[in-house]
Amino acid sequence: ALMSAAMAASDEAISRKSEDYVISGERNLLHINDLATNMNQLRNLFNVFEQKTELLQLLDAGRHAPGVHIFVGNESGLIGLDECSVISAPYTADGQIIGTPDAPTPQAVRTYLKEFLSDPRVVEIPRPIWWLILNGIILNTRPRKSAAKYAAVWMKEGSPLRVHTEKQTVLLQGYLSQRTK
Repeated sequence: ALMSAAMAASDEAISRKSEDYVISGERNLLHINDLATNMNQLRNLFNVFEQKTELLQLLDAGRHAPGVHIFVGNESGLIGLDECSVISAPYTADGQIIGTPDAPTPQAVRTYLKEFLSDPRVVEIPRPIWWLILNGIILNTRPRKSAAKYAAVWMKEGSPLRVHTEKQTVLLQGYLSQRTK
């Protein structure tokens, strides 16, 4: 239900093309060596961020279409991204977040990977072959490695993806309810 509300709020926000939206974190680009030494490329990226509507439309394509979308260089249609790649993908299925385990432990990651990678919408390999790969290799090797990586970014409130999605949903719902009064 929470994810459905977030998706509906996002649809409404994107449909309001003439209004301002907040996109933040641009200063983090200064910490990327390739960008910090190329001021023209950095300026072009900042210009893309100012074209919020076009950027939102590009990112929205990945949310409404199945699979992963990769835009390399000028494929995005945004001039400032000519030397960049944009990867977008939905992380929901049937309105549910499918991109995070419940805990940063090998068992929780194994459970998540098994559920996520068993979904035919995620992996489109013939089921018998994929079952052997998933159960014979991936679920025996990835959970421990991935759990360590999840633990490095895990928040006291839980998975960063889930925590931030829930916060954004609440904020967006509040914003949109204020706009309709």
